[in-house]
Amino acid sequence: IAGYRPLINLILKAPKSAILITLIIVLISYWPLAHLGTEFMPELDEGTWMYMPTMLPGLSIGKARQILQQTDKLIKSVPEVKTVYGKIGRAQTATDPAPLTMIETVIQFKPKSEWRKGMTAAKLKAEHNHAYFNSHTRQGNKTNTYCYR
Repeated sequence: IAGYRPLINLILKAPKSAILITLIIVLISYWPLAHLGTEFMPELDEGTWMYMPTMLPGLSIGKARQILQQTDKLIKSVPEVKTVYGKIGRAQTATDPAPLTMIETVIQFKPKSEWRKGMTAAKLKAEHNHAYFNSHTRQGNKTNTYCYR
């Protein structure tokens, strides 16, 4: 506390100057912070995606299993895909509260040297979303989430 006493005395002697200096520091800091971005971790591309579509509530176990099998088959039909593993439901743990309506699918891709000419991850995602939504129009609204690993 003794180390701060001179600073406190200075601020109390000239409060307007202290406020002005503080505002200048805030304004100078604004530009770099505004251009910093929202993600501190760059997008990783290690050849694996975790694909997590969600369905409307009230889905039966049989229907969820059928959708999972169709989704895995649809994903596996993409030439760039090496393996697909999907699961529905959750483990007996409080740390994974995934409902039955959430499918978790791990997609492992072939090396990029084996991809079709001109194919990118963004094009793959767009192609997959188009095929998935066109093949599952009768199951209701869905939301797709991709996690790149």
